[in-house]
Amino acid sequence: MVALVWELVKRVNYETKRRFYIMFIKNTILYLVMITITACSTLPPSKNTKIKPENNLPTTQKTTQKAWWAARFGIKWPKTNKEPDWYIGAFIANEVISPTLEQFKPKISLWRFHRRAARDNAGHQFSFLFYTTPKTAQLIYAQIKSEPILAKLKQAGLIIRDNYDNPAKLNKPNIEDTSDKNWSISVQKAWPYFIMGVSKLWLELIMENGNSPSIMTQKIAHYKRVTKIIRELWKEEGKHAFLHHLNAIFSYAPMNVRF
Repeated sequence: MVALVWELVKRVNYETKRRFYIMFIKNTILYLVMITITACSTLPPSKNTKIKPENNLPTTQKTTQKAWWAARFGIKWPKTNKEPDWYIGAFIANEVISPTLEQFKPKISLWRFHRRAARDNAGHQFSFLFYTTPKTAQLIYAQIKSEPILAKLKQAGLIIRDNYDNPAKLNKPNIEDTSDKNWSISVQKAWPYFIMGVSKLWLELIMENGNSPSIMTQKIAHYKRVTKIIRELWKEEGKHAFLHHLNAIFSYAPMNVRF
């Protein structure tokens, strides 16, 4: 069509050619502009509305960003007892935490146990720390809370409180966020892998020393016995099995030790 019009233009005089040429260029430009405007008008209007998270969960629980979370258990420590009841930590690790850990292990990048006992507000406390997404943290907390043995430990007065981080608040997203800030940053980042191995070893030693009975009084006796065995193993074999081989990994370099 364009070629036919152009052939006609060549056959008329110069002035007509000039006027027709100008009109032709203007109409062509106008045509192209109209096409562009029409094409743009077919695009869907942008929506500035916020997508609501599924199941009415907080937005942070939909993220794939992992973070550290903790489940903390306050353990009864009567003032008349000089030594804390360490066996309760083994009890919690094996019967409250271990089933949940096994179930969610593929979704947990790092985990560890933490134990402390001091005559302060926190007192004797056993903690399970793990590195995963907020959604998985929420599921883990729900599973731990639903464990029947946890209710029994609380009813028996052995656990006096249990606290859980809020999955809606991503407070510790970095690998090093639960490490001691006095350490170098390289140690802070590497240490969680070390302590996870230590925690797994300790849990395996608990499991290796027999199955727990079903009756509560017998369970208590069982974990007292297991704790005594493990403490003896640490005393007699820890030097070579743990410290010697750890020292060997670091090429037997000298180490400053303070207690």
